[in-house]
Amino acid sequence: GNISFFIGILISAISIYVILYINILNKKTQIGIIKAIGIKSKVVALSYVMLSFFLGIIGSALGVILTLLMVEYFRFNPIQTGVGELVPQVKLGIFILVGSAILLASIISGYIVSKKITKQNIIEAIFHG
Repeated sequence: GNISFFIGILISAISIYVILYINILNKKTQIGIIKAIGIKSKVVALSYVMLSFFLGIIGSALGVILTLLMVEYFRFNPIQTGVGELVPQVKLGIFILVGSAILLASIISGYIVSKKITKQNIIEAIFHG
């Protein structure tokens, strides 16, 4: 259980990192122009951290919905085993733990990506974006 928990968090963090990185590559010129007109790098970085936070919230909510749907399905169609019927059960504490871990992982991913954007040269970003 702990290994699958860690792997799930790692996959979600990598997914959010890739989504944000591709988003940044597509908006490199726009980010350069925003920085050129005087918007501080911290504001640009904060916007990507906030985006990663919202992606984490959406991903966590979808995960809860899918898990609840799966539990309900197996409640009506239990898995038949040699020792009896198997029905998965999930407690609220697990949802809170996993949701918090995914939010933390998404914020860290957003922070790492946002640090990469703030280091780029304005002129290079505008003309080579």
